[in-house]
Amino acid sequence: MLHLHHPAGSPTPASPSDGTVRQHYYGPSRTLWVDLLDLRWAPAFAAGNVLKYLRRHKDPTDPDKARWYYAALRGLASPYLDCAVASPAPFPTHARDAAAILSTLDSLLTPAERDILLS
Repeated sequence: MLHLHHPAGSPTPASPSDGTVRQHYYGPSRTLWVDLLDLRWAPAFAAGNVLKYLRRHKDPTDPDKARWYYAALRGLASPYLDCAVASPAPFPTHARDAAAILSTLDSLLTPAERDILLS
């Protein structure tokens, strides 16, 4: 089971800066992100949220949320991306899937969106 709660030490989306989850928002059970990780849906969910938060302009924190999900997706793909030789055998399927989704997402981003993610 893969556990990635806070990529690169960043807080959960829409959470206080100390990284604690807002229980009044998420409820007393596990967060959605943890469930998505367990279901192996997290890479696609993260990619969708990157696009959503980059392309809507409802909230001034949307770029921060997009960056969080992008970092989460990179974190999921990192076992595959960080290796010099990408051969299928030694990598968990979730890392290969996340890397493929990240590659597709990167191809959809405009230069301005890429700048937002990397700022």
